[in-house]
Amino acid sequence: MKDILWKCCEYLNDLRPESAADMRVVLLYLHTLVAFTSTNTWTVLKTKNMELLKPGLNQLCANIMGYLFTKGFYLTLKSLLQRGLSRSKIALKHVSLSALMTLAIRPLVSAGFTEKLMTMFVIHILSVPALVLHVQNLAPECIQVFVNHNILTKSLELLNSEQNIRIVFNTLEGNYALCLVGNLVHLAYIQKDDSLKEVFFPTFTFVISRMLESCQNYVVSKQSNLTYWHPVLGWFAQNMDYGLHEAMPSVKALVADGLQTTPLVVYAATSASEELVETGSEGVSESYGGAAGTSSTSAATSSNLLRRALDHRTNKANAAKHHRKLGSPECTKVALLCSLYQTALGTLTQLRLDILTGLCYQDNILCNLWRFLCSLGPHCGLKAFLDLLAVNTKCSAPEFQMLILFSDCMTHYVTILDDLEMYEQQKPFRLVDYVKMSYFLNHFLYKGVLGNLLDVKSLNTNALFQSTHTLLMVLYRRDCRRSYTPDNHWLVKDLRMAAFFNDLEKGKKTTQVGK
Repeated sequence: MKDILWKCCEYLNDLRPESAADMRVVLLYLHTLVAFTSTNTWTVLKTKNMELLKPGLNQLCANIMGYLFTKGFYLTLKSLLQRGLSRSKIALKHVSLSALMTLAIRPLVSAGFTEKLMTMFVIHILSVPALVLHVQNLAPECIQVFVNHNILTKSLELLNSEQNIRIVFNTLEGNYALCLVGNLVHLAYIQKDDSLKEVFFPTFTFVISRMLESCQNYVVSKQSNLTYWHPVLGWFAQNMDYGLHEAMPSVKALVADGLQTTPLVVYAATSASEELVETGSEGVSESYGGAAGTSSTSAATSSNLLRRALDHRTNKANAAKHHRKLGSPECTKVALLCSLYQTALGTLTQLRLDILTGLCYQDNILCNLWRFLCSLGPHCGLKAFLDLLAVNTKCSAPEFQMLILFSDCMTHYVTILDDLEMYEQQKPFRLVDYVKMSYFLNHFLYKGVLGNLLDVKSLNTNALFQSTHTLLMVLYRRDCRRSYTPDNHWLVKDLRMAAFFNDLEKGKKTTQVGK
């Protein structure tokens, strides 16, 4: 029986599922493999006298599957799946795809999901381009089998080991590692209301981040004789085979849609907003909103009086409120999730705008992230970020990735925001929010540069400076076009003009940047 079933596998390697004649033979061999690798359909065992034989026959089937596995069973399944699915016109139908998924899962269940078999399953099955999407469309009952057997959780637990993830990536390399990411992300999307909440942090976050970082090693900034154009990654130092090229539109949609919905959206739209600690910003927002709405017509004297009153009220309110701290478990969780998306934006260069748009407009994620920043202390935790910058001069801390992601998303959002939405409707951001953002960014960059916390020689390559400065300039230009800030809002109180101009005349780089 072992030899017969392996012969079926060998014949499957030579058949073309796109051919109607070959497809009939494919179904015959798949039916044979399904029938003799499990006793579930054996009618003889349903009689009363034969039930005693069932344990022994189950073990016989397990031995057969073990034999097929050692001969290359998963390689056969992978080859057939790729020939049937990695095409512009899918060749597999419900029956054939359901049989293939059944055969792929059975060895895992029989062996108790051992690490060796799970590794082979992840490498050969879950790396098939857009597999989960096709299974969802053609054989949705198999998705429930995935869920029932916790395939997502078990795969993530396997890849959560640095050694295992290195083995998997080195086997798959860049292109098929991206396909694996797409399938995992889509499985996470399907299970976003169930098991994802238990594994998305830190397991899901770590695994997807590491896979994307590994893919990033193949991404290059410009064309050369050794690079190829990749529709997801841009210029890429690895060629694509024909089947992968055909399947890439599905992979692209899978990754883009998945990263727009999980897991950051799920977390920020639920726990982050529900557990938000109220700060003194609400009261300040109302008063600042009035100032912002009338700043273009109010007198300088009344504006200064109002500003002093607001400063006093803000300080008093902040003293009585509890704020989150950078480095706290909750803040670290959000920061690492933001790092995941920053890695995705840096790796999936051709999906950057799609991901940014999804984060800006889905489930109030950008608004919730802004509220989270507001909960970090006075002026959005300005002092805390400056203190962190003093000890993390390379700006590599996850908290800075959170700030970079917010700045990139907000720049994208404000750039396409028209005056009616910004000044009249004021949803979800009020004018006071833009005032607070610009205040934080202006003072953060000023103190970071003038205090030598940011290396002026590397500002052009400093992602934190570039992202925050870009957002600051976007907000400043909107204010120049139609004012929404109080008078003298853009002036830094700590600036000593005499010393500033003196340093400017001496040609100090920090002063020139501050200018």
